[in-house]
Amino acid sequence: MHGGALGSGAPRGNQNALKHGLYTREAFAERRQLSELVRQSRELIAKVDERGIGSAAARQHARRG
Repeated sequence: MHGGALGSGAPRGNQNALKHGLYTREAFAERRQLSELVRQSRELIAKVDERGIGSAAARQHARRG
């Protein structure tokens, strides 16, 4: 049998086992922050669309086009 003894296997925090970093704490935190930013951006866009902010500027731009 392999790996049954105490202390066998790779040490904790073994960087040799790190291949791509997709599942590191830092990667999880970064994805969480990005998701929050996207959520906030969508909320802001919805508010802008709802209030019609910028529609006058859009009409002027369309006339020039």
